Amino acid sequence: MTFSPKNGLARYSPARIFRGALFSAMVFAGLAAGLAAASARAQNSGDYLAGRHADILGDAEAAAQFYQRALALDPENPFLLRRSFVLMAGEGRFDRAVPLALQLQGLDPDNTTALVVLSIDHFARDKISLSGEFLEMLPERGLPELVSPPLRAWLEVSRSNTEGALAALDGFDSLQGSADIKRLHRAMVFDMAGDVEQAALAYDELLQGRDRIAYRSALIAGNFYERSGQPERALEIYEQGAAQSGDDMLLAEEIERAGAGMPVPSRLISTPQEGMAETLLELATVFRRQRAPDVAQIFAQLALHLHPGFSEVHLLLGEIYEDQQRPEKAIESYQRIPPANPLSWNAGLQIANEQVSLDRIDEALATLDSLAAARPNRHEPLYRKGDILRSESRFEEAASAYSSAIERVGGLERRHWPILYNRGIAYEQSDQWPLAEADFLAALELEPEQPLVMNYLAYSWVEQKQNLEQAQSMLRRAVELRPKDGYIVDSLGWVYYRLGKFEQAVAELERAVELRPQDPTINDHLGDALWQVGRKREARFQWSRALGLDPEEDQVPVIEEKLEKGLHLDPKDI
Repeated sequence: MTFSPKNGLARYSPARIFRGALFSAMVFAGLAAGLAAASARAQNSGDYLAGRHADILGDAEAAAQFYQRALALDPENPFLLRRSFVLMAGEGRFDRAVPLALQLQGLDPDNTTALVVLSIDHFARDKISLSGEFLEMLPERGLPELVSPPLRAWLEVSRSNTEGALAALDGFDSLQGSADIKRLHRAMVFDMAGDVEQAALAYDELLQGRDRIAYRSALIAGNFYERSGQPERALEIYEQGAAQSGDDMLLAEEIERAGAGMPVPSRLISTPQEGMAETLLELATVFRRQRAPDVAQIFAQLALHLHPGFSEVHLLLGEIYEDQQRPEKAIESYQRIPPANPLSWNAGLQIANEQVSLDRIDEALATLDSLAAARPNRHEPLYRKGDILRSESRFEEAASAYSSAIERVGGLERRHWPILYNRGIAYEQSDQWPLAEADFLAALELEPEQPLVMNYLAYSWVEQKQNLEQAQSMLRRAVELRPKDGYIVDSLGWVYYRLGKFEQAVAELERAVELRPQDPTINDHLGDALWQVGRKREARFQWSRALGLDPEEDQVPVIEEKLEKGLHLDPKDI
């Protein structure tokens, strides 16, 4: 199994590490291209180099300041101009981004992002004609095919031109997969115009035959039906949205109000600016999913430019900052969601994650305790608390946190097997094997043949020299299910070793080393097996390699002794 606090309970997941590496690679690639394109004056500028360094570190404010100083030396440099604009717009500094957008638009008239920023900034300041002029400059192909129709629609709504708004939305017709976006915006346009009958038809068309509905769409549609005297329909939509979200508190206020026939709520979207902000949130979400973080961030900031108190945007921005490995900014964005907003609870869970990434463990634990107290029926904060304590090798405390989470769950279902599995690890690591074994077996009752659980349980049996035949059978099945998991293959090799099947052990352990070449324990295991089949030179090589791969502290003298004296074990000690 080779599962230790060091290699199995890492604070950063592989996905997080990969995202960080990808982001760094993109930054370096962009900066390298900019460096090649920059003029000699900019290249030699200390401000340029300082900006480049700040950019790599993710300090957008400092990077933009340095780039703009370098831009003063070379005002026509397109890289410096574009990067300064993107950084300032991405930070919501439109007082500085707008002049840069104007300058950029002069050098690159078809720059879509610059044109959108200029249009939205004028729209925010009620300069509708100028806003429309910049939208008219958008190219016909590419990104504007997605961006232009809804932005033009809300521009026409601000002019009280409902027909023009609907005509603008027809621009979606040539864009595959945009039918639902068009239906939602048609419904909102009719609603804004006060045409209740057409709005109802449009919302019905959007919701017809749907088993799932996004949270925000449920909120918008339900709000309309409540205001139009159909609380039963609103309640149905709210309940559907809540079920999909998995958070029974997310639409709790709306469900209670619609179910009890309480006073009709005010409009959720009451101005064209708020409608435009809704569009920008939706577009930002699309760009994030398409791995275009700079554009997603700018569109999210534009939404806040129009609607500063838009909590859904603050949540999205926090997620974007997480993607960019900027935990301080993510926390800052999440904390802007008012405590009374139901989104603040989920934001709190994310804040705890980011506090852990900053190694502020006590703060993260305090955040989770606060969330657990706020919702006594929810187990997630205590489950995450257990994960954090486990990653800090505070295993007894972790087991206690998991136990509290299990108490809140009540009747365990199949999806809850990880809680038992993780508590089992905490018990095993704190020398409470009977409790650990019971949890692993219970987890397998919930999720039979779960490879991770079978691996940990079987490997533990092997280490304790018990149930070896059962462990062998269990690990063979785990390898069938996860043939490329080096840890599980290692476990199978090690059970063969314990059973004295050295040739089979060598075969499996060689494959495990191929899958996990940097793992010290797997290399050490292979060395032991090689020694037993008489391949002593190769065995010493593997032990030497294991020693250079930072093994656990208590294993260092053991490996050193094997390198010096070889492996001399009585068969009964295997």
